[in-house]
Amino acid sequence: MKDKIYLYADEAGNTGTDLFNDKNQPYFYTSVIFSQKDVDIDQNIKKDYQQICDDYLQSDVSEIHFTELLTEERKNISKAMLELIKKYDLKVFISLIEKKYLPKLLFIDEFFDCGLNPKVPSEMYNVRMYRQILTFGIVSEFTDEDSEIFYKLFANQDNVGLISFIKEMIPKITKNKPQGHIDLVVNSLNYVIENIESFAFKMDKKRLLPNFHILNLIMHYSRQQYPNKEAIFKHDYNSNILKGMPKKLFNQVCKSFDVNMEDFSLISDIKEDKIFKNGIVFDDSQNSIGIQIADFFVSSFRLYFENKLNKEESEELITFLENEIPINGISFKHTLSEICKYEKYIN
Repeated sequence: MKDKIYLYADEAGNTGTDLFNDKNQPYFYTSVIFSQKDVDIDQNIKKDYQQICDDYLQSDVSEIHFTELLTEERKNISKAMLELIKKYDLKVFISLIEKKYLPKLLFIDEFFDCGLNPKVPSEMYNVRMYRQILTFGIVSEFTDEDSEIFYKLFANQDNVGLISFIKEMIPKITKNKPQGHIDLVVNSLNYVIENIESFAFKMDKKRLLPNFHILNLIMHYSRQQYPNKEAIFKHDYNSNILKGMPKKLFNQVCKSFDVNMEDFSLISDIKEDKIFKNGIVFDDSQNSIGIQIADFFVSSFRLYFENKLNKEESEELITFLENEIPINGISFKHTLSEICKYEKYIN
């Protein structure tokens, strides 16, 4: 029997398939707490967590919500929560998705797939460094407005509009680029224009749900860090990522799909394992201290990442967020970080 690893997750910034209209929520975040013990039944953890609530909250409050805390409460509870996770060796993992960035990657995944487009050399699509260079060269010129236009055209299966859009994008994403990049982009997109019916199939908007792609990031990290464990995964029930999907298919997704190091891409490879054979349990945070702890860290990280966390009142917490937790995601910042790893090869 495999040892177990317990995961507790909560999210912030969920706007469903609406990737553009809520300007105040450009990112989708998830915090996952990893534990060697079942946090929800361990009596010592439960006792210590309840003590934090009793010491710093009103008597009728038994669940901590970071965004609702007063300045002094935030300072004291942050310190106590950091002591709690250290005492019980709880690990925090943060993942995030830049929503408006997803259609930009969809543009690349759909039109520069060497399996669909014979004008794209297989090494360009399958070799990580080449794919990153191609991706960066395109998305760096792809505006948020372009992203929204493409998303709507593709979702509506507007082939005429897509052809016009692609023609307008070609000079934009080839300007001042190396000749090799220009030739690849021009030849590939001209092929798409000539064979638009083969590429512009009807899109289910759920393909670009940030929840779905962040789930892959969580599972990929879990497989890397805990390869010989069996995951017991609890997620806040308001975050039912694949709501409406048959349970059999849902569990298949949990067990079989992995980002396989393409952390900034939408690609998911099938990877059979038994780490997530139990799927995901969706539970009310009131029933799960583990989810409540995840909620504390996802809420505080969101404020920190969006520069809304006062450094004077949260100095110890900010130090922890900056130095002690792994962060992964899909965003232009992550793509830029990835491409910098290959700078010596590019120059």
